[in-house]
Amino acid sequence: MSYYRTVFLLDDDPAALFLLEDDLREARIGHQILSFTQFEDLLASFKPLAEENEQQAHLPDLLLLDLNMPGYDGLEVFEQLRKIPGIGGSKVCVFLLSVAFQPQVEEKIKQYPVSGYFTKPLHEAALGQLIGSARRDECEIKEVG
Repeated sequence: MSYYRTVFLLDDDPAALFLLEDDLREARIGHQILSFTQFEDLLASFKPLAEENEQQAHLPDLLLLDLNMPGYDGLEVFEQLRKIPGIGGSKVCVFLLSVAFQPQVEEKIKQYPVSGYFTKPLHEAALGQLIGSARRDECEIKEVG
């Protein structure tokens, strides 16, 4: 059994994506894991899912976004996703990822309705938080009006 049906990962580093996928599979975090190295590809996959079903049954349950990407950072990606009609009210856990802990970034993140911020590679505590969020069913993306 997996904690999340579908997981979307966004990281511009293919090696980091491989390690992240491996960690998530080993911890049985997601049944289906889809990885993206570019924001545009993630967005292209996300939009039809949001439009396809008003109850968002096909949206990913977990979204892990790299904070430091060329062109867009994880927060900018998150803001773009929140603009897609139908995302609001969907049960999507959003966690941001970074190579190094940055206190100023953590303060900025508190202004967004995301579930957490982890450093890469994920450690057992981070995996435990992902599992805890799934068990408590506490995640939700807020649609921008």
